[in-house]
Amino acid sequence: MTGDRMTGGAATVVLCVVAGSAMTVGSTRTYALAKGHGMDGTAALLVAVSLGGLIIGASLALLHEERGPWVPGTAEGNAV
Repeated sequence: MTGDRMTGGAATVVLCVVAGSAMTVGSTRTYALAKGHGMDGTAALLVAVSLGGLIIGASLALLHEERGPWVPGTAEGNAV
């Protein structure tokens, strides 16, 4: 296992922990805000989960961009 691969794996784990924490805190606050503005429980939960999904999606997109451009037709993203 190379150092780059270990660093990439560690970065992925850290990113998932941070994104998961942000999603948890953000979803809790968003749910409370939606309930405070008169939404019922299901609608408030859907708003909170949607926001959490956006946070995770944006974090993964940033991680993907950091690792370099993707080249179609290659498994590693490197040109042949």
